[in-house]
Amino acid sequence: MSMKMKVFAAVAAVALVGAVSIGSASADQYSNNSTPGFTITGGVGPRFDTAVAGDTTHPLLDYPTVGNFNNITMNGSPQLTSASIAPFTVIDDSGTGAGWNVTLLVPNFTDAATDVLSATGMQMNAPVVAAGNANSPIGGVWSNPQIDFTTAKVIVDADPADTTHNGGAPLATDGVTHVAGMGTYLVSPQILKLVVPANATAGAYTTTATIAITSGP
Repeated sequence: MSMKMKVFAAVAAVALVGAVSIGSASADQYSNNSTPGFTITGGVGPRFDTAVAGDTTHPLLDYPTVGNFNNITMNGSPQLTSASIAPFTVIDDSGTGAGWNVTLLVPNFTDAATDVLSATGMQMNAPVVAAGNANSPIGGVWSNPQIDFTTAKVIVDADPADTTHNGGAPLATDGVTHVAGMGTYLVSPQILKLVVPANATAGAYTTTATIAITSGP
């Protein structure tokens, strides 16, 4: 082997040893792990949206309410009257996934003479419900047709365990995991209808309707 080749081989060997030494030294260096994180705090939901803060002129517009029923004139036959419920928003920022339900209560009507007009025949088709944003899964949220609101009836509910929901209308059939309505949901109730019997006593009738939201399925 020539002197030039011997020198080249020696230089290459030294470079290889140096590379191995550097690699070993790098592997032997100390490391230090860190554990960054943060806390998510649940809100006060589920609740109705009250975004119109400070509105003292129309405070009830922040909450769902039942409007007046149409006046009727008796003519010897049963008469249909109806009322509307303006669309409203449900917000569940609880972070629990426990679900919620919206109920409607409409007791019997009475007049100043204490005449009673039965509300047991009142009915409403299932409300239309839609997600308020892309992060509000609709799976597990249901709307319900109901009749006779003289006891509170559930018109919309979110239930993580309810995958069959007898009698209700599923709002999603895509097989997504049911997370019980965490997020924001837009609810559009249907028309409330009541047939007034032909033998009803004339008078100005009122009742106290209540739309409520509670946590849990």
